[in-house]
Amino acid sequence: MKKICLALIPFLLFSFSFLSEWSAIDWLELKSVDWRFNLRGQQVSQGNIVVVAIDEKSLGREGRWPWARSRMASLVDRITEGNPAVVGMDIIFAEKSDEDDVLAASLEKSGKVVLGYYFYNNQEEIEKAALTPFVMEQSFQAIADIALPQHAGFQTSLHTMSGVVSNLPSIASHAASQGFFNTLPDRDGMIRHTPLIVRYRDENFASLSLKLFSKYQEDFDPIAIRDAKGVLEGISLKDYFIPTNELGELWVNYRGEGAYNIYSATDVLNKKVPPSVFNNKIVLIGATAVGIYDLRVTPFSPVTPGVFVQADTVETLLTQNFLHLNITTKILSLMALAVIALLTYFFSTRSSLMTGMLLSVLLLVGYASLVYFSFLKGYILAFVHPIMEGGVILFGITAYRSLTEEKEKKKIRKIFQSYLHPDVIEEIVKDPSRLKLGGEKAFCSVLFCDVRNFTAISEKLSPDVLVAMMNDYFDPVTRDIIMLGGYIDKLIGDAIMVVFGVPRSIEDHALIACQAALAIQKRAAQLEPVFREKYGVESFKVGVGIHTGDVIVGNMGSSQRLNYTVMGDTVNLASRLETASKDLKSSVVISESTFRAAEKKIDATFLNEIYVKGKEEKIRVYGLQGLK
Repeated sequence: MKKICLALIPFLLFSFSFLSEWSAIDWLELKSVDWRFNLRGQQVSQGNIVVVAIDEKSLGREGRWPWARSRMASLVDRITEGNPAVVGMDIIFAEKSDEDDVLAASLEKSGKVVLGYYFYNNQEEIEKAALTPFVMEQSFQAIADIALPQHAGFQTSLHTMSGVVSNLPSIASHAASQGFFNTLPDRDGMIRHTPLIVRYRDENFASLSLKLFSKYQEDFDPIAIRDAKGVLEGISLKDYFIPTNELGELWVNYRGEGAYNIYSATDVLNKKVPPSVFNNKIVLIGATAVGIYDLRVTPFSPVTPGVFVQADTVETLLTQNFLHLNITTKILSLMALAVIALLTYFFSTRSSLMTGMLLSVLLLVGYASLVYFSFLKGYILAFVHPIMEGGVILFGITAYRSLTEEKEKKKIRKIFQSYLHPDVIEEIVKDPSRLKLGGEKAFCSVLFCDVRNFTAISEKLSPDVLVAMMNDYFDPVTRDIIMLGGYIDKLIGDAIMVVFGVPRSIEDHALIACQAALAIQKRAAQLEPVFREKYGVESFKVGVGIHTGDVIVGNMGSSQRLNYTVMGDTVNLASRLETASKDLKSSVVISESTFRAAEKKIDATFLNEIYVKGKEEKIRVYGLQGLK
């Protein structure tokens, strides 16, 4: 039960954490997505996007930012000469200039430029930017005509913005369209997903990236797609379906800065770039110079220019290589939590410590590989929660087993150190299940040996001398038995009860029991002259009885005292054969079952059919003479 709790509790805790998105672990979960990007590496784009960068080189040649509107107009003209499909400007023209009409004329001539603008997410941002109601009203009027139609269905669940800074109406009115370029970072500042549509003043507005994609696809308006419960699950754009979360956000499948053809703005202005490179391309104009401070934190870099976030978003839309983090992936992640908890528990409890650890580690490595390859296919599965869960379960059960099993090993060694060979003890320590402590049926051989005429001997010797003599007998005899792999079940007065075949399974236990009987007789013959001289005992003989059959084996006794022992008819019959050995005038008497089990390797003669107590029919018995 304790081991089950060590798996069940982590499963419940990590499942709850995953569903509730606890900040600490959820942050690691998000970071694991960044690791997947870096493991995959940067990728080359399809070549449909071109970036015109306002870089350090451009600032050095053309002057500090912001540039004159006439220079921006020239840049638009040069790009327009190349017949681009659409041009996106990751720039706002919010302040008046004497050259606004020049830029407006270039935008009108091009007819393909989508301007960018910026929403403020809360009142604090508005106050920090010192925006006046007049500026925001003017900005709203500049974008009011590009709001999505109400029938598009984006009335709920989107990010609701508090303010806006847009392009001057005198400029915006000449552009093909406008789109916001907000990127809303996660709690750690990382931009992993970006809103495609937001809500402002009860109207819905599309992002710059979505506008560019729409213009590239013949300018279709996006339509909201909701599930049966009314939750936003994506955007429909002509024949395209764009999966989003309920907030209208798209996970950006980052390619990296090196994915795109990048041209310095100053080279474009000075005709060092042929206009043909822009033919039928999506052209993004934006700042990459560090001094302009349009930098974002992305999985590939903490200083990614914002224009590349726009480029990667448009590339994700173009290639349809979407990243899915939805109800399906969450269900799969919960299933992974359950499977990992179950298998880690199974591996950790049903095998040795080292094997359990190895299998569990292989399981976690296998799942990590599955997470990565699923990511390559566009599915974001939970990584940190299942891996941490598996690690906690593995550590908990391993620690518990180490503590309890080491205690059990010491207990086993203490119990059997006087009854079994050390090698046998270590085998049992490695696999305690051999003890079958619950009480099990086993097939084995039981040996009883007893000192002949012990009563007469004990009457002639004082108690202390008798004890010394019996110790001199028990010590070498038990040592011989243990060396042969026998388990000394108990010493009863002058009698010894030995079991062969448990707790360690021995295939030829009947033969080994016979070998032990002969070893006992040999040892008794060696001790007889010693005892005659040392203790004055004229005769020292030992009778042995062996029977092979089924027994019940296990820990038996009371709650205060337990003994690992065997019981059953086999034990009783072995004892009766030892008693009958004297009348049969044979030092070692074995039953027919023992004889049949070892007859090819022992020398034994049929003695008689005898009645024994507890048996209604006679049994055949044999006298063991030696080995063949």
